[in-house]
Amino acid sequence: MEPSVKSSSIESLVRLALSVQNYRATVDAIGLSAYLNDPMLLRDLVEKLPFDLKLDWARQSAGLPRVNIAVFDDWLFRVASCASTVMPVAPEKEVCTKEKNPRIRLMVHNDSSAQPPCRRCNGAHKLEDCKQFLELEEPGRWNFVRENKLCWRCLGKHFIRHLTSKALG
Repeated sequence: MEPSVKSSSIESLVRLALSVQNYRATVDAIGLSAYLNDPMLLRDLVEKLPFDLKLDWARQSAGLPRVNIAVFDDWLFRVASCASTVMPVAPEKEVCTKEKNPRIRLMVHNDSSAQPPCRRCNGAHKLEDCKQFLELEEPGRWNFVRENKLCWRCLGKHFIRHLTSKALG
């Protein structure tokens, strides 16, 4: 999340507003809208505001029957939009990048529950649990591993020589 908003910096206010808006959109998109009712996160977000905006938020939220991050997001976006019309948005400092290829951050969700299919029968189990593989005689298992260039220790796709495996007998 963004650092605290400086009272003299519209850029930091806009960044916070966009961060809250992105959080809300993401939570809605993945169907976890209940996270918008997190009072501790809402308190942390309000703490990032300068005193005058905290006071404005207190006035705004005082008359509302229900306050959550969605309500805060709507209010903060209006405040940031109004501030943008009054104060020109200028970069806080010039950033000089000497790199030709700047680094990009990418969030990746790795679904570790998805298991690759069995290399022998394409079933939904590991090769070491495959009935067809286990029914092979030991030389047949060794040949299958060698032909498919599998690791002799873990039966994975990397091929390491001079290792033994319990699964091979």
